[in-house]
Amino acid sequence: LAGSASSRAAIVTKLIEVVRHMVEHFEEIFQVGEKIVCGQQKEGFVGTKELMKEIVELGSEVTASVISAWEKENMRQTLNRLKKILIDCESAARKVAAKMGVEKAKEMAEANKGKSFLVEVLDAGAVSKALQHLKKAAPDTAVLLFGMDKSNGKIVCQSQVPESVVSRGLKANEWLESVAHLLGGKVGGRETTAQGSGSNVDAIDQTVQLAREFASSKLE
Repeated sequence: LAGSASSRAAIVTKLIEVVRHMVEHFEEIFQVGEKIVCGQQKEGFVGTKELMKEIVELGSEVTASVISAWEKENMRQTLNRLKKILIDCESAARKVAAKMGVEKAKEMAEANKGKSFLVEVLDAGAVSKALQHLKKAAPDTAVLLFGMDKSNGKIVCQSQVPESVVSRGLKANEWLESVAHLLGGKVGGRETTAQGSGSNVDAIDQTVQLAREFASSKLE
């Protein structure tokens, strides 16, 4: 009985910790507003990947614990509900990010009228929608967007370069290749479109600066 009580207490304590992390995680996503688009997240932020890992590990502990079968089943059901909440909230967060990406793209198109290129940083979930909008709103501008996913330690990037700019010397694939070593990942694509990803999130400022310098050097 003592072993059963000890196992139960340990699991409940960890379960409470997981729930606390989830509350912090989704407060960060849904309440920080514009900050999430810029990839700015607080110190000690626990991301989705880590939260799901905690839930899975806790499920294994429940299975191995010395508690009754009905208690195990109740705890498994609780963990499954937490998984679903995590997945549903992440889906909602991606939709919010995509919407904010379009709004940000409108601002960028207005602020960069007449410019040959632009390089910006958004939330990872906003990049695709923003790029789609910019293709229509700024058809003569070469665009390179970096998407920050700090909670999972990842950077994504996408570039589109109109033929009119390609003819002047700036190619999408070469643009990304110029910063690939800083991203710490892989890039690929064609002259007009390219994409990539990396894990060196701490080098984003340096990466953006180099990308701007490369574009400038090609379009002088």
